[in-house]
Amino acid sequence: MSASFAADPNDPLVSTDFVGWWRRSFALLPATWKPLALINGIVAAAGTIVSVPALVQFGVTQRQIEDELARRGPGADIDLQPYLSGFGAVFALIPVTGLLYLIGSLFSVAVVLAAATGHTTNLRPAPTGAAQTSPAQTGTAQTSPALIRIALTSATRRLPALVGWSILAFVLGVVAFGLCFLPVIYVGAVLTVLPVVVLVERTNAIGRCFTLFHADFGVAISRVSTIGGLTVAGGLVTELLDLVAAAVFSGTTSTGYAITAAVLQGIFWFAAGIVLTPLLLTAYADMRARHEPFATATLTP
Repeated sequence: MSASFAADPNDPLVSTDFVGWWRRSFALLPATWKPLALINGIVAAAGTIVSVPALVQFGVTQRQIEDELARRGPGADIDLQPYLSGFGAVFALIPVTGLLYLIGSLFSVAVVLAAATGHTTNLRPAPTGAAQTSPAQTGTAQTSPALIRIALTSATRRLPALVGWSILAFVLGVVAFGLCFLPVIYVGAVLTVLPVVVLVERTNAIGRCFTLFHADFGVAISRVSTIGGLTVAGGLVTELLDLVAAAVFSGTTSTGYAITAAVLQGIFWFAAGIVLTPLLLTAYADMRARHEPFATATLTP
């Protein structure tokens, strides 16, 4: 930890403890939820649209394989070559949806950053027990179109960098997976703030993530594990609803199930983009403040 760390109690992003981090994160929502909903709604809708055909084709392929096995009898071997196109559709879906959600993540962080840096004095978390004052409540917040315009300007410039660093992060994750399961969790935790680092810094983004994560391990792990826990909780709810859909449609091979599964995933990412983005930005701020002198006012929207 930086020996000079001393958080300004009025700083909208930097906190001295977990409670402060949590309150600062949700203090950002009143001013940002509308543009976040628009951005993540577009991304979720696009993800759903491109996912449905691939999932439908995958379901058709599953049915064809099941029918062929039923025709040949138990224990029969079949040639999977004719069915590779159905599996290929799902594999092709991964980079497409990955790119969409990278775009959504970067633009969402840019929106929250613009709100925080543009109206610092209006984003102070209220003292414990006091009513929280937000830009939306004071009437001084940027309008949604203004925040989106700022986000488009800043995030568009950094999108190629995020794509490049994300590819390297994926390779690093594959290597970590080859070593053991636990290194994957560690690498994933460290790289949680990668979109923020890419947006606001011009440096070795992956190395910087490791540096910030280890500046104060307790602070970093408490923030990142909370974000991860919320993500897992949302994923479990989505999975439960997916199982319900599979029961309703009598399996996972029908078109109805494919559409429902794609919509559920879209809803999950939509909600995650709104709720988790402020947590992500404030986690970055807390980690950076433990590493070096830092204040929200030094950031550029």
